[in-house]
Amino acid sequence: MSTGLIILLVMLQNNIFNKLIAYMGILASALVLVGDFSVGIPHSNIIAALFGIGYVLLTVWFLLIA
Repeated sequence: MSTGLIILLVMLQNNIFNKLIAYMGILASALVLVGDFSVGIPHSNIIAALFGIGYVLLTVWFLLIA
């Protein structure tokens, strides 16, 4: 998801897409990235919830840019 963040930062500077869509994508990618890096941490309900919210936001973001 780190490459997704780079793409979203470029998308944020472009005038083709709405800024709100870019910010939502950045938030979704950041939440999924945190979930990816938390593999070694013992099970945490908060991290699991953030990971799930990140994937829901990412799915909505995919629908918005399609």
